[in-house]
Amino acid sequence: MARDLYVKVRPRDAKYFGLHENELLRVLKTLYGVPDAGDYWDVTFVLHVKEDLVMDPFTGDPALFLKKDAGDPDGMLGAYVDDSCMGGNKRFQDPTTPTLDKFESKPRVYDDITFIGVSVRTIPGPPRYSILDQTLYIDTLSRLPLSVGFTDFERARAAFAWLAHGRPDLCCAINRAAQVTEALLFERHVKEYNKAVKHAKSTRSLVPHYGPLERASLHLRVYADASFASNDHMSSQMGFIVLLCDGADRCHVLTYASKKARRVVRSIMVGEVYAFADTLDAAYILKHDLERVCDQPLPLVMLTDSKQIFDVITRASHTTETRPMIDVAAARDAYNKHEISNVGLVKSDHNIADGLTKPGLCSALNTMLRTGVDNNPVQQ
Repeated sequence: MARDLYVKVRPRDAKYFGLHENELLRVLKTLYGVPDAGDYWDVTFVLHVKEDLVMDPFTGDPALFLKKDAGDPDGMLGAYVDDSCMGGNKRFQDPTTPTLDKFESKPRVYDDITFIGVSVRTIPGPPRYSILDQTLYIDTLSRLPLSVGFTDFERARAAFAWLAHGRPDLCCAINRAAQVTEALLFERHVKEYNKAVKHAKSTRSLVPHYGPLERASLHLRVYADASFASNDHMSSQMGFIVLLCDGADRCHVLTYASKKARRVVRSIMVGEVYAFADTLDAAYILKHDLERVCDQPLPLVMLTDSKQIFDVITRASHTTETRPMIDVAAARDAYNKHEISNVGLVKSDHNIADGLTKPGLCSALNTMLRTGVDNNPVQQ
């Protein structure tokens, strides 16, 4: 440790350490409960991964690492606090064996695993594919009485929020529950929470599928959406979902988000612009990292259900409001430089991100999650 830290032992426990009166214990290594323990752990683990395993962190996620050899990936490693999930060939797995001893880890578990509370299971084929399953966790949830206090409501919504790891269709309900404060907790918020729990239990089998994709036709397909003044205090909800697709419309869910707009949204158009800009940020960094993994260009297709923003970006028409002009200019510049390969207009019924801005069932998102295929038609 970089600083001296001492522990005063209770008199009745001093005999277990062989301590005399007025003697203290000096901490040599960080323990759980020490405020900077997380920093020490992160530095130790990251140095091992970078120097001993010779892996490079991703630009968009510093907890995700890649090892390449002659252009092809040997392995990838993702870390979450003191858990790690790895995948790779024998050249990658052999050097990671000493890691188990270095960190006094539990025995390695293969294939069907539980990582940060999410069950990662392989389903035999053909075709062979994997799923992210939180069924057992959903079974532990329960609805709340309408007279519940804020402390219990806060505890329940924090437990419910863990479902965001594998259930994009619940993200809007999770985020709306997180916006409730002690002064503004009413029965309608508890009813909305109970409705979301009921929906989660009735759709337990709704899980993301990850099957084989055709490498030559890989591209990123991104949906953005905004719901104007739909939250308390008239704030707007924004959401997006990023898919990795192939030419046969088979897809993998890469990332998604549902959040309250932090900026003032004066119109429906402005909300769509803000959502489009946030989506472009998330998708572009994923495009950068995945092109390193695949060693090939990945076209980026942005999809929106707003005719106004579609025209503003593709036809160089102007907005009447000045606030979103910087975001519009950035999106238009990316489109003109082909950093965005294409912009598409879809109907609201076919916008998958619609399920991330409004609580409840979205048929397009539901179908995509159940089938692992995104065949929603593009209008223009």
